[in-house]
Amino acid sequence: MAKEAESKQVPSSESPKTSMESTTIQHGAGMGEMQEFACGHWTYDDGKLEAYRPSVMRGLDKASGQYLDLSPCNLEADPTSGKGGKIVLAYTQLPDKIEVLGPTTTMHTFKLSKANYSEGRCYKARTRQCLHIEPSSNQEWSSTYSTTTTKITKTYKRPPQVGSAISTEYIKVLEENKAERKSAIKDNGLGLSDQFMEFVEIYQGQYLDDQIKNSPEYVAWKERFVRPGHGTCSQYEIEKLITNKKVLPSIHNTRIICVKSGDFLLENKQP
Repeated sequence: MAKEAESKQVPSSESPKTSMESTTIQHGAGMGEMQEFACGHWTYDDGKLEAYRPSVMRGLDKASGQYLDLSPCNLEADPTSGKGGKIVLAYTQLPDKIEVLGPTTTMHTFKLSKANYSEGRCYKARTRQCLHIEPSSNQEWSSTYSTTTTKITKTYKRPPQVGSAISTEYIKVLEENKAERKSAIKDNGLGLSDQFMEFVEIYQGQYLDDQIKNSPEYVAWKERFVRPGHGTCSQYEIEKLITNKKVLPSIHNTRIICVKSGDFLLENKQP
């Protein structure tokens, strides 16, 4: 984001370049050395924290005492005349503003489920085998966080636009979160490791710790286990393959289908 702020008047828009020395090139008996001047308007590049303007080569006409344009005003370089192509000026960085917010205490409950099914004797049957949906395996836990946020506001002053005495500012706000975490498991049906649960909390945006979020371990875990909407099945249904009501269901004419999946792969228990 940017906001306007007052600044001092910049040098004339037709001043020679200062980023490098001009190349002295004679251009006729009545013409002095050629110099590169800024021309046109500033273009702001916030990503590089710098601004640039096109340039033009000019020579001093000794008879009139005036500078004459000897090249177009553009961003193209011309090594033969010493034209660099553009005049670059870095933004002016102002002192950082640092704020420490917190600590704040929050709590969140998490639950992951894995659907289960089995094959066994059909209801009221002697030998016929059927598919049965079993209770899900669950992992449920709660975590409490004490989070401190360091907010760093970086402000950079752009050069005023040509013809204006007012400069604008480019402001970038950085936040760094550090949190202490305490967890309590309510249901350990999936046997997940503390690290797996910790990373789930990071992924879901509840555990705000940038050091862990940017760690190689978390990045590798995310690549291996996170599958939004395509993770381990959390709800099964039994689908009948034969619609004839006279045909009794069995493992030969029914099948298990997954109707709901989680966001994580949970088949392999974590060490």
